[in-house]
Amino acid sequence: MRPAIPIRVVLADRSPLYLAALQRGVRECGDIVLAGSAQARDEAMELVRREQPDVAVIGWLIGDAEQRESIDTLVRMGAICRVLCLFGHGDYDLALDALAAGASGCISKDADMTEVCAAIAAAGRGEALLPVDIQNGLLQRLRAAPSPGAPQLTAREEEVLSLAAAGLTSIEIARRLSITHATVKAHLHHVYDKLAVSGRAAAVAEALRRGMMH
Repeated sequence: MRPAIPIRVVLADRSPLYLAALQRGVRECGDIVLAGSAQARDEAMELVRREQPDVAVIGWLIGDAEQRESIDTLVRMGAICRVLCLFGHGDYDLALDALAAGASGCISKDADMTEVCAAIAAAGRGEALLPVDIQNGLLQRLRAAPSPGAPQLTAREEEVLSLAAAGLTSIEIARRLSITHATVKAHLHHVYDKLAVSGRAAAVAEALRRGMMH
């Protein structure tokens, strides 16, 4: 068996104490290599450009008075690597904005380092991640009224997307619904086409924003 290829990660958070805790935790994670860390947004962007990491973990979206600039930076980072965003309890609007902007997932600021390392590993494998507390907060919005002119999902597409929003993999969704893996993938691609997005995290964010899911 070939050894696992280490995931290179950049960390960014305004709090020096929290950033130091993240650095210590990541250094103890197996198969994850710390490529650098930064506090300021511009410094983090430059670090990502220079180091070309696999994953960037950013925390400066929280309570940011310059949220638009932070989202723009997330988009630019997302063109280089996968991005995980750190959020505080109840920051669901920011989570939606981050996912819609291309973030691979969200991590609670209250998560322990085992969860953070698992999230980094999942992002490195190309998986989307929404922890349970953020899932629950976002899923509360599924009963909102559909936006005027919103594209319509079929009942099965809603069901598949809801399970994807709850964190199930395509294989797990197939088992839950007693359909084939290929059928799940087809439903997801139909959803992506209808919402004009390219991945499940962005699809969940867009459907929630439009109030399309019940």
